[in-house]
This record gives sequence, C-alpha cells and structure tokens, in this order.
Amino acid sequence: MALWLADLNHDVVSIQLETPGIADPLVLQRSVTEERILITCDKDYGSLVFEHGMPHVGVVLLRLANDTQDAKITAMRDVLEEYSDNLEGLFVVNNGQRIRRTEPDNI
Repeated sequence: MALWLADLNHDVVSIQLETPGIADPLVLQRSVTEERILITCDKDYGSLVFEHGMPHVGVVLLRLANDTQDAKITAMRDVLEEYSDNLEGLFVVNNGQRIRRTEPDNI
C-alpha cells in the first residue's frame, strides 16, 4: 500500500520496510515526532491511544476480513474519499463495510 500512496503523491514512510519488528509504542511515537498519519492493520494501536493515552497525529486502522493488498488499497481509498485531507487528529477504523471515526481526548 505504501507504493500506492506514494503514487498518489503522499509522503510515505514504510516501517515494514525501514525498521521491521519495531515495537508498536515506538512506531506511534515516531509518527508523532514526524507528524505522520499512521496506517495500520494492528488493533493494538487502539489500545495504545484509548487505554494508555498515547498521543497521535492520526491513525487509520484497517480491520479487514480479507487483508490482501487489493482489499487494503480499496479500504484506504474509501477512507481518503470520505475524509480527504482531514485525517489529522482522527482515529479512523474501516472494516471494509463501515468507516468510523473518533476524536480521542488526548489530541
């Protein structure tokens, strides 16, 4: 998905390619430091944000039954169509059927 986003002229960093295996809190912290929206399929980020109060710039969580690259791109395209450039500060979840957004108190 990183290449697809880069092709759309988004400034993309892929943790999976750069530093695979880095701990989730460090990924979230890096996204804040670099002022980047975090796109993930890992629901642990919900726990970090909502239960542990970790700050974030924005998170897009793709919770898909079919987690193929095509399904992820389709889900992300839907998120971008719905929220365009308005993802900053939001925690957005797309399960492939519905997109939900939340604005945590810690932002």
